[in-house]
Amino acid sequence: MSALANLRFLAAKKNTAVSPVIAKRKKLVAKLQEQLALFGAQQAGDVYTAKRIRSVVDATTGLRSAVEVNKRVCE
Repeated sequence: MSALANLRFLAAKKNTAVSPVIAKRKKLVAKLQEQLALFGAQQAGDVYTAKRIRSVVDATTGLRSAVEVNKRVCE
């Protein structure tokens, strides 16, 4: 137990210095991957629906919950 008592916990530093160019590229790549998935599903005759998680507040209880909703994909 003495080994655990000697440990120190520090807050990890998160790297938030992402250049705007790289952020735009990541966003563009994500949109293109969604369009490729849509195209592949249309070629196979399937229906493609992208999902996203949206937080919703219940009006009666006031509790916030995560709900999965369909995302609109541009064709």
